[in-house]
Amino acid sequence: MISTRELFKLAHFQRSATLAVLAELYRLHFESWDKSQPVKFGNRALKELGFSHHDKNRALEDLETLGWVSVQRNGRKAPTVKILKGFRFTTR
Repeated sequence: MISTRELFKLAHFQRSATLAVLAELYRLHFESWDKSQPVKFGNRALKELGFSHHDKNRALEDLETLGWVSVQRNGRKAPTVKILKGFRFTTR
């Protein structure tokens, strides 16, 4: 199984904000107590990888367009993200 740390390394290596956002959502989802609830998505983890809040917002917009997440923006505060597709891995 690939750890979130390894996903962050890959995102940093490839300069992929979308992959970094997915890795952080994966981490936040599995650390949350109630998996059905949305998670607050701050900038700290992505900033450590060299991504800006603009990169994060563009990646969230892309994931939202694909129907993977819904995002509630709270002005200048961290957005609340609900995962719609879930984190199930399949071979198909």
